[in-house]
Amino acid sequence: MVAKREGNGTIQLYTDEFSVVGDSLSTSRLPFADLDNWWRPYVDLSTSGRIFVANDMLIRGYESDGSTLAWSSSLPGTVTCVRCFDGLGVLVASRVSGLGAVLTRYSEDGDELWSEVWPQVLAITDMERLADGRLLMIGQAQYGEERIHIACYSPTGEMLWVWQGRSGYTSIAMTLLSDNHFILTGYRDNRQWQYFMYLAEFAITDNPNSGVGERETMPIDEVWLLPVYPNPFNVSASVSLSLNRMSKVNLTLYDLLGRPVRTLAQNQQLSAGEHRFAVDGAGLASGTYILSLDAGTAGVRSRRITLVK
Repeated sequence: MVAKREGNGTIQLYTDEFSVVGDSLSTSRLPFADLDNWWRPYVDLSTSGRIFVANDMLIRGYESDGSTLAWSSSLPGTVTCVRCFDGLGVLVASRVSGLGAVLTRYSEDGDELWSEVWPQVLAITDMERLADGRLLMIGQAQYGEERIHIACYSPTGEMLWVWQGRSGYTSIAMTLLSDNHFILTGYRDNRQWQYFMYLAEFAITDNPNSGVGERETMPIDEVWLLPVYPNPFNVSASVSLSLNRMSKVNLTLYDLLGRPVRTLAQNQQLSAGEHRFAVDGAGLASGTYILSLDAGTAGVRSRRITLVK
């Protein structure tokens, strides 16, 4: 389901169905007449067809036709996640300034069943339910402490355990692989205002009141070739590359025939972080060139650069 802001400022929700190879099978629009001027709605569906939409500090439940409002309720803070689970109802995470993350459970009919505060966390960003009914959720730490937080709740709202990951990592979304394994996607800050996406696999221990163990972390983007400036250029240009780990790099400028015309770095061992290089246009003809970065197992990247004299 996708929320789209139309040209007149109203919000429309679309349901899209795709095949396993990415072919679009169907698209339908749900007529939410009272979602005018809502910003970034969070949406989930129940198996009964009811639709739950939350935005800012309000949650609304709709019948399956998308136009009949069944109920609405105010939230204690700004919503950060909404999930609907069979037998549990609707779980809404909100962020309350000075308090932390608040998790509220509603029935599908809008009755508030319980509410719990997670004070160590700024926001809950995703949640899943295990086969035994326990609720698993990931959170973003308070400002100034980028760290993964994972918590496990009982269906009645009792916090069973909390796990804190390594500093510098922030989680975004969670995907269950099985009842005792899941993957987190997020980003890592290397403390130099550079961010790298990552995947991390976790295993939940057999003890329902213990926690998880991180099995493997797999960076997604280990090397970035940042935009060339200026581009087009006349005399010289500057380009930066960013590495997630120490790597041996080759940075070469090619013409459109694939011939190397400049070597900026050759088998140069560079530390993790950002590195800047100058592209000298002296002796080159006007035209388009390809700047190629080869960082071995860390990856290969390229950018087009245009010289105008």
